[in-house]
Amino acid sequence: MKDNSVQDAVDNISMIKDLILKTRKSFTAFSKIFIFWGILFIFQSLFAFVVQMNPEMMMSIANDYPLFGTLMPMLPIAIVAGIVYYLVASKVPLVAMEKHLMILWVMVLILNIIPNRFNIVYADANAAMQGATQTIEISNYSSTLFSLAIALVITALLTEYKHLMYLGSVYIIISVLYAYTRIPALEMFVSGTYFFVLPFTFLFTGLYLKRQQVRWESNGYQLDS
Repeated sequence: MKDNSVQDAVDNISMIKDLILKTRKSFTAFSKIFIFWGILFIFQSLFAFVVQMNPEMMMSIANDYPLFGTLMPMLPIAIVAGIVYYLVASKVPLVAMEKHLMILWVMVLILNIIPNRFNIVYADANAAMQGATQTIEISNYSSTLFSLAIALVITALLTEYKHLMYLGSVYIIISVLYAYTRIPALEMFVSGTYFFVLPFTFLFTGLYLKRQQVRWESNGYQLDS
């Protein structure tokens, strides 16, 4: 009885290792999706940068065309991203956990293109009636980083691609520090990377997977991480 339990445990471990090995190989076929998504988010980041540099002009446009502020540029980006995913995924045979991983990444992408909702609440009603102005700063940097970290870490766990784990771990550290501390050097770092963390993550992941795919094909599927 004991020998059977040991053999079952060995078989289960072997099955898990085989599943991870298949996922490591098959998931690299999605590298094109990540690269295209990274390029799309470059355009989104440039748009967001222009908006921040020209707040009055963009506010005027948003007032005249309310749907513009809500749908641009996220709606076209979401449509193109969905088309890219469909075209690539429809040609990739699913043999392991790659489909589940891509669902995770799609959810993370959706999370990061849903616009933030905020309300301006005046403590003093009289001040609001008199047209008092308020400055509101909103930063979703920590939540963006942490969502990307979740996707990177889970992908690394199911593929054993350690570099994705390293990047995810760095993201977790930065997101927690930024959320709970006020470190000048960190504030400067965030201000310089805020608009490009999404395209960088997708491009890094895509190019890394592409590199692994090339190594699989050139080394007879003997890939070390």
